[in-house]
Amino acid sequence: MRKVPPLNWLRAFEATARHLSFSLAAKELNVTQSAISQHIKLLEHHVKTPLFIRSPKKLTLTETGKQYLPLVSHAFLQLESATDEIFGEDKTVVRLHCNVAFSTLFIAPRLASFQADYPHIEIQLQHSVWWQHRLEHHLETPLQRALEIRYGDGNWSMPSVSLGENVIFPVMGKNYSADNSDLALTMTALAQHRLFQLSGVRHNWRLWLLRAGVALDNEVPLNTLVQSDCSTVLHSLAVRNQGLSLLSSVLADYGLANGELYRPFDYQLPIKEGFYLIKPSKYDSPNEQLFAEWLLDSCRA
Repeated sequence: MRKVPPLNWLRAFEATARHLSFSLAAKELNVTQSAISQHIKLLEHHVKTPLFIRSPKKLTLTETGKQYLPLVSHAFLQLESATDEIFGEDKTVVRLHCNVAFSTLFIAPRLASFQADYPHIEIQLQHSVWWQHRLEHHLETPLQRALEIRYGDGNWSMPSVSLGENVIFPVMGKNYSADNSDLALTMTALAQHRLFQLSGVRHNWRLWLLRAGVALDNEVPLNTLVQSDCSTVLHSLAVRNQGLSLLSSVLADYGLANGELYRPFDYQLPIKEGFYLIKPSKYDSPNEQLFAEWLLDSCRA
């Protein structure tokens, strides 16, 4: 039977595969880059298979490396969980990985209600604009036991729960019409307005107008010069009466309810992608379960 590789080799592989960078892995593990490279070479020699494709400009995983990464990550997760169980991790802490937009526009406005009911539970929100999971490869590489909110089509190997149907529609600030009274606010006149949208997505303004029944000639330019990869920016631009933003219902609903946003049109475009709660059931604590149930109830409300 082939022996299990040393843990430092596996840790070097897991960190490098997650970051796709020797230098970032070295920084995370507080070792030299040459040590990381050497550990990975020893691991590849041990398993007699290349795990990375090395090129001058980038580092990518081989197909074998892609298969190996979630298994190694899961093994470290089990070790961490077992250590927590035996040596007493603080069970009052709930960690949630999510993107900035969901944290800012959905969780933050509603979190006071959870804290009022469960004042003893500490919530740690950990996020970035582009979450470090390599979703294009559908890799599961959790850094630690935690709940997670992901945006996508739900095609992940870990158990996930949809946070509800997702639709997009235009929103604007409550004073936008008054500040731009010289512009007609109709679907056919939207080309005259500043229109904000997410970059790099298919569900843009032209698709929304098309599905809404507006036969807009492709030769007609839309003023979509400002785009962002974060819905928080689109929300802020709309609230500040800078123009109209296409927003997901999940992220716009609270602003609509408190009056800082307004929907000028009824049509909403259903989209396949949505927000999902990733919940590793084997590692649930009672407080994680309470938070997950509160989150799902908030989405249904």
